[in-house]
Amino acid sequence: MGQSRRSFLTRIAAAGGATGVYMAMQAMGLVDSGTAHAATPVLPRVSGDGARVVILGAGLAGMSAAYELRKAGYDVVILEATDRVGGRVRTVRSGDRIVHEDGSEQVCDYDDGLYFNAGAARIPGHHQVLLGYCREFGVDLEVMVNQNYNALLQSDAVNGGRPLPMRETIYGVQGQVASLLAKGVRNGGIDAPLSREDAEKLVEGLVAWGDLDADLAFRRSARLGYASAPGAGPAAAVPQEAMDLRTLLDPTLWQRSLFAATGDMQATMLQAVGGMDRIVAAFGERLRDVIQLNAEVVRLTRRGAQAEIHWKDRRTGELQAIAADHCICTIPLTVLADIPNDFSPERQAVIRDARYGGGFKIAYQTPRFWEADANIYGGLSFTDRDTFMTWYPSGGYHRPKGVLVAGYAFGDQGRRMFERSMAERDAYARATVERLHPGRSQLLEKPLSIYWAQVPFARGVTSDVARTNPSGYALICEPEGPYVFFFNDTATT
Repeated sequence: MGQSRRSFLTRIAAAGGATGVYMAMQAMGLVDSGTAHAATPVLPRVSGDGARVVILGAGLAGMSAAYELRKAGYDVVILEATDRVGGRVRTVRSGDRIVHEDGSEQVCDYDDGLYFNAGAARIPGHHQVLLGYCREFGVDLEVMVNQNYNALLQSDAVNGGRPLPMRETIYGVQGQVASLLAKGVRNGGIDAPLSREDAEKLVEGLVAWGDLDADLAFRRSARLGYASAPGAGPAAAVPQEAMDLRTLLDPTLWQRSLFAATGDMQATMLQAVGGMDRIVAAFGERLRDVIQLNAEVVRLTRRGAQAEIHWKDRRTGELQAIAADHCICTIPLTVLADIPNDFSPERQAVIRDARYGGGFKIAYQTPRFWEADANIYGGLSFTDRDTFMTWYPSGGYHRPKGVLVAGYAFGDQGRRMFERSMAERDAYARATVERLHPGRSQLLEKPLSIYWAQVPFARGVTSDVARTNPSGYALICEPEGPYVFFFNDTATT
């Protein structure tokens, strides 16, 4: 029972499945940052020796830690404030409710088999811990198309407001830049230590990379698509003509086409077949006897060396308390700030000042017009509007209907979307879809929207403490007595 805090932290660092768990432990110097955690951990079966651990929050971080600690012999209890497990991994189906702190409520009325991943919806290939649990639990996965060159980019200020296929922007920029660079190299206008032979090799490579003409101009290319598509018989393919560079410099076209270039935003990712909640349901099934739902934490204190957690049963109103040798707190800092505690003033200040990004989504049940009209199978389109991203489903192809996320926005864009009335959000999102797919917005039905900054017991998606308050981030990653804190931060997700 009497194990050291350092020994305990070392073990839970290996147990926690969320990236934030590992990053917190790495910051404390207790675990390495290499490949040791590229798979689900294996802990000694009796290492817990019956020590009680109370975990606050039944999201992925809390449940993965509980799953491993329980196997290692710890006495584990999870307190979850809501009536469901999963935290920000949330899939909405017919009959489910979306409730916001402003009192608004929506009830999903989708057809059977349709669902809306209202929270996390894509898994990068390097998230090997989470993927390891999917393998262990038998959760089926499928490809999630994150970038699709047939998806669209639209700005009212470009091309008369008409949308452009993403491939025209990506390869248009590549071709125009290749043309400028090749001409500069050949004309001696590029200050680079190249021999004449190497310069010509570079030009030759740029011609191939940019699909340039013999005079190094970029005029047209099949990479951009076809003005006239190839067909049978005498129908010859006519490559699409290139846009001028000035048009391509519009930020909606240039910047949005690069979104999949970051490590976490690969062109193809993964998703759980049938909804992302299949993953949390697999954890929940294995932990159902240790999870207490509707258990709202109302006070956190210490009694000697132990943590004492006071909580309220939200169904009955009954107040209870539980003591533990250790407490893993995965409660978002924006929620934790309102829970009385006896943490140090310095830690309380970091918690109080933490800010989380909002994250807004609006989704519709609708016939799958994007497949028939534009050959779009998965992927994301972008506009310069507050809806920002339009997300096509990666699965269920050619079925009569699917769920289209007409808007996915963050920051000020997400906040402005939520501040609109439900009717105004609906009208705005339909106007976005109309810009991308003229004549199709009237097919959208049964709108549902969620704004995570206003979701009870979540109040946001990820914090920005590591960037805005590095010393505070270092402090919050340190334990305080029996309490250890795990939270989502943009530096760790």
